[in-house]
Amino acid sequence: MNNINEDLKGKLAIIIITKNHKEIMEEWMRIFPTQNRKANVEVHVYDSSDNDDTQKICEENSEFVHYLRFDPDIGPNDKIVYAMNTVEAEYVWLCGDGGIPNVDLVYDILLKEFSKKTDVIHFFGKNQANIAYKKKIGMEDEIVYTDEEKREFFRDFWWSLAWWGVTIINKRIIKNANFGEIIEKSEKASFFYPTGICCSVQSLSNVRCLVIHHNCFTANRKKIASSWRKEGQVIEIWSRTTVLTIEAMPEYFDKYKRHVMENSWLNNNFLTTRGLLDWRSNNLYNIQDYKLYKEYLTITSQKNRFTLYCIARLPKKFCKWLLRFKK
Repeated sequence: MNNINEDLKGKLAIIIITKNHKEIMEEWMRIFPTQNRKANVEVHVYDSSDNDDTQKICEENSEFVHYLRFDPDIGPNDKIVYAMNTVEAEYVWLCGDGGIPNVDLVYDILLKEFSKKTDVIHFFGKNQANIAYKKKIGMEDEIVYTDEEKREFFRDFWWSLAWWGVTIINKRIIKNANFGEIIEKSEKASFFYPTGICCSVQSLSNVRCLVIHHNCFTANRKKIASSWRKEGQVIEIWSRTTVLTIEAMPEYFDKYKRHVMENSWLNNNFLTTRGLLDWRSNNLYNIQDYKLYKEYLTITSQKNRFTLYCIARLPKKFCKWLLRFKK
């Protein structure tokens, strides 16, 4: 890889969590070098595939990739915790294989913020939902949160921190985070990563967190859908688990709980009427989901149970027809 300079060498490590995604990882390795020309950033791949395909791909790119293989029954949370505790770089950028970090695009931002020892750099991408939310809260192109405002940081952006690939963290935040305890407290721990950041930052002083309205990665065209969507875990993950996660942290979210719940899912369009119709049309929401998770759906979607019940009973084809008119 022909690098212009190596200002980020040893300062930033990109962590990729993957399993049985040969074509996705091939695309990742093809694109990433074209977006990492300005710096010598290391990539660490943590793989639990049940075949050798990903390992071969990584070994072919050993110039910039460090590869580690896990047993197939090792889940993503365990791989993340291991990675966080063993990577030696000053900053960590956790990504899934569905997003390809564009280091060149954010290179100048990283140099500037690393020199300031910023603890959390959160890229609030320029998609439609984020632009609307930025307007709603009157956000400038960037906001800096220090000790006095760190609760407000998580109140306003906890939901977007849940997305892998948009947040870079100083290793001191990771060292102070008890991820194991959070996994135990939070059912299924689907959001233990932002929860861990939150808990760690709250207990530290001299904190600096940056939210910047800026894109930071390229979508991997080979990744069509997230595993939770393909496996039909939509309602469980995006309603039940988020409620349990936030309720597991009353010391941080008690005052802002309602606000965090609303921001987390309405701003992503997941549990709006349109979002529910979309899920129903793809058979990701049905009457069984309603019966199992209606308590959590009522909290997170801001819809009454009658509306939730009716959408769950609608024919899928009719929902697809309605989506043509529902803006």
